[in-house]
Amino acid sequence: MITDDEVGKYKKKADSNISKSKAKSKHKHIYKSCLITGSFGNTNLQHVSIASYCTICGKIGGNIDPTRDVVEHVSDKHLRMLSKEKILEQNKDLEIFDIGNMFAKYVPLNKEEK
Repeated sequence: MITDDEVGKYKKKADSNISKSKAKSKHKHIYKSCLITGSFGNTNLQHVSIASYCTICGKIGGNIDPTRDVVEHVSDKHLRMLSKEKILEQNKDLEIFDIGNMFAKYVPLNKEEK
């Protein structure tokens, strides 16, 4: 306990719980399924992922369609990853975005924007 004679430790001011208004979007995200191609880090290997993107701003989200998957169920305990060609073949109807780095948060909505 701190008495009147002692000096208490300096308390650093905590960040507020109020969200940062500049980080919030000004619209409700409307997601649409798509295929995303790119590489992880400095590798030259191209990966394909099923994801979703906001049709307004291009923000990347998770896979919203449970019928589309990148794995094949071999048995109850075993899964097999599908090849890049097989994923592209099964999902021909989806739009394909090449984002370069798989850690990107947005897809280019315009063809000129890259």
